[in-house]
Amino acid sequence: MTPFNVPPGRPSDMPEACLHQAICAFAEDLGLEPDERYGKVVHRGVFCFELDELMKDGRPFMLSVRFNVSRHEKSTLAKLLKSWRGKPFIQSEWETLDLASLIGRMATVNVVHESREADGSLFAKVYPEGILPPAKGA
Repeated sequence: MTPFNVPPGRPSDMPEACLHQAICAFAEDLGLEPDERYGKVVHRGVFCFELDELMKDGRPFMLSVRFNVSRHEKSTLAKLLKSWRGKPFIQSEWETLDLASLIGRMATVNVVHESREADGSLFAKVYPEGILPPAKGA
């Protein structure tokens, strides 16, 4: 009988699955990338958040969220920004929004652990709706 593979517990190089105070460390325009799922080219970007939890070597954990650069209300970017601000953007705000202006802004980040289908190993992830306004006083 072959033993089944049980994934190990939380690796020591992974942030805890909980709410973290974080700062947006960078916002990067990734340019145009092929989207194999839909067979087209899309404009992508990424936010990277520095968490309040430190790795063993003393550096802060960092997690990123990728998104299509789109103003559509159902887009990942619109959902992320609405969740982060606590309210949706109106058209005039979209027209003046510079994503780089979000660098240095605080957020509360909901870190979750998921397992990879291929090997069952755990990894830390942040969903766009898991980027929340900073806690009061943060």
